[in-house]
Amino acid sequence: MSDPATGNIYERAAVRNATDAGEDTAPLAGPWTLRGVATEYTVVVPGHGRWLELVSWGPPGVAHGPSPASYTGPTPFLTAGDFAPVEYATDAVRPFTGADLVVETATGDRRVSWRYQQAETDGGQLRVTFADPVTGLRAAHCYRIPAGTDVVERWVELTNTGEAPLRLARAGSAGFCVPTPHGARVSYQWGQWAQEFQLAHLDLGHGQFSIGSSQGVPGHSFVPWLAVQDRAEPDGPTWGVALAWTARGRSSRSRTPAG
Repeated sequence: MSDPATGNIYERAAVRNATDAGEDTAPLAGPWTLRGVATEYTVVVPGHGRWLELVSWGPPGVAHGPSPASYTGPTPFLTAGDFAPVEYATDAVRPFTGADLVVETATGDRRVSWRYQQAETDGGQLRVTFADPVTGLRAAHCYRIPAGTDVVERWVELTNTGEAPLRLARAGSAGFCVPTPHGARVSYQWGQWAQEFQLAHLDLGHGQFSIGSSQGVPGHSFVPWLAVQDRAEPDGPTWGVALAWTARGRSSRSRTPAG
């Protein structure tokens, strides 16, 4: 179903089978494409319904070819979720390569698992909702591209519908997956007194790079912004990610064996 009133969110018949680290699985819901001025962002719920997955992020029409974000190689000791371009992974979905959300029960148990519930488009905003059948935790994955831009605004709304309290051990705002098959070139900004906004770069072959602040107030140590590109393509596509606030926060870039 399309939403002509919004002008920039489109749901269409699947152009390919969604893959779960090589599995040929028909989508359970979607795909949905958010369109900006010169780019588009497409997500889908794979047939198993356990997460929302990125199909593509790039120029118009990129979603109609092979997914640049998919991984079809072997998964020798990691799980499918560790390799798939999951949009917002819990530690049950991505236990080894880094989760966006870690939730604890009153007894200290973890591993929240999602099940797809519904999707809504309203006023140019996409909301895809998942729920954990055990704890009752619900997560609405929210997307919006402001008119006249190519900025993908993302956030997650968490609601505890269960009877027991839950503790958020880790709660990211969003997780972005971009293809860097030859390693990542990461750009960031650091600063100190009278030297704010100093640009620096590093090559990330494997592992994680993080910047952030725990001061609780805006500062000049690090800017909550990262730019990422494939290090074999210095003149190729570049993706930029920034937090929408400047106080306490953290930005991380991880490169997994899937690229």
